[in-house]
Amino acid sequence: MKIAAIQMCSISGQIEKNKLNGFKHILYAIRKGADLIVLPELWSSGYHLTTQTVIKLQQPSKAIVEECQQIAKTYGVVLVVPFIDKIEDDLFIAVAIIEKNGQILKIYHKSFLWNKEKTIFKPGKMELVPVQTSVGKIGTLICYDMEFPETCRILTLRGAEIIIIPSVFSFGSEKRWDIQLPARAVDNTVFVLGVNSG
Repeated sequence: MKIAAIQMCSISGQIEKNKLNGFKHILYAIRKGADLIVLPELWSSGYHLTTQTVIKLQQPSKAIVEECQQIAKTYGVVLVVPFIDKIEDDLFIAVAIIEKNGQILKIYHKSFLWNKEKTIFKPGKMELVPVQTSVGKIGTLICYDMEFPETCRILTLRGAEIIIIPSVFSFGSEKRWDIQLPARAVDNTVFVLGVNSG
């Protein structure tokens, strides 16, 4: 299996530019033979946003997931696509696992919110259940979720073969990133893929 981790820079609030940049990388990865393609946390919207901007960008962010479903179906690839989700009045940092037939197999909501995220988003229900895909059994976390050892442990015990972690880790947190990702893999004897925005 060939995996593409797209570690792209996103411009906060510039959803169309971010989408075009992300799609350019996705198509490049497809040309290089990727079977599984993963984008970073909040790649389409950017990260440093106000509540008002998040509300404004929620619908176009979710619409991009539908475009990614079509890409997955057209090219026969599995995509892991973070986006802004909204259920009733609650906003979530989310990630969709899209099978190569275009079907969304799972949507996961970030469970542990970092710092100011708590003022905009709601935490997910910590549904740590891996999903079977055509490329293996995938577990998903988002950024700060992986700083708690139990999250990866639970996913592994439930059969995850690879744990995918889209993130927005700052340069100041680089040492934690470099330590924690390998530690989660070694502790659980499982593949861990962290995908960070640039």
